[in-house]
Parts: sequence; C-alpha cells; structure tokens
Amino acid sequence: MEVTEILERASLEALAPEWRLLVESGGDMSPFLSPDWLLPWQDSFLAGGPWTLAVRNAGQLVGLAPFFIYRHPDGARQVTFLGNGISDRLDLLAAPGESNGVADAVLSHLANRRELWDLWDFR
Repeated sequence: MEVTEILERASLEALAPEWRLLVESGGDMSPFLSPDWLLPWQDSFLAGGPWTLAVRNAGQLVGLAPFFIYRHPDGARQVTFLGNGISDRLDLLAAPGESNGVADAVLSHLANRRELWDLWDFR
C-alpha cells in the first residue's frame, strides 16, 4: 500500500469524488466522514491546511486518514482528525476488507514522519 500526504485544501477537494465512493462503500460510515462535511469544516475552523493521508492499493483509493496538525499554545504539535470538536464520529476510512492494511499503513506512516508531530488525539 502506498501512502500520500495531502497538504492543501485544493488537493483534498480534488480527491472528493474518490473519497465519496470510499465513504459510500463502507456501509456503516458516518456522514461526518464525508468530504461534504469535512471540507466545509476545514473552511470554517482550520487556519492551516490538512495533513491527510490517502492510502492506495494498485492505484485505487482504499483508505483515508483525514488529519490535520494542531499547534497547541505551548508549541506542541498534535495530529487529530478533521472535524474534531463538533463531529459525532471521526475515524479512518477504509474500503471493505482493507481495514487492517489501511490502519497498518497509516500507523507506519505516522511513525516514519515522527518529526512532524509531538502527540496525537484520535478520539
């Protein structure tokens, strides 16, 4: 699996059609995981850009970790989900049968990019 970092709102918006298909394929996915919720949330609440991880298998989007890095007043950098604070359910998105592989790829990427963050909050 290949992980790509999405660092700009325009790039995240360009991913929206594939992202919607991923949400729809999940069956029990929350509307709070869709681009229709998270892109406007970003416009309203996020001063910087996303740090979203797109996970592809053979070129197909099979997972998405819609993150951003929040900087605390003390300078600590926290990886958290887009939508944090006002959304009912936030999570990684994964195509059916791909949950373990997507989670492994995202966690591995987080570990490999440890210089970018100090803590995480995935509630």
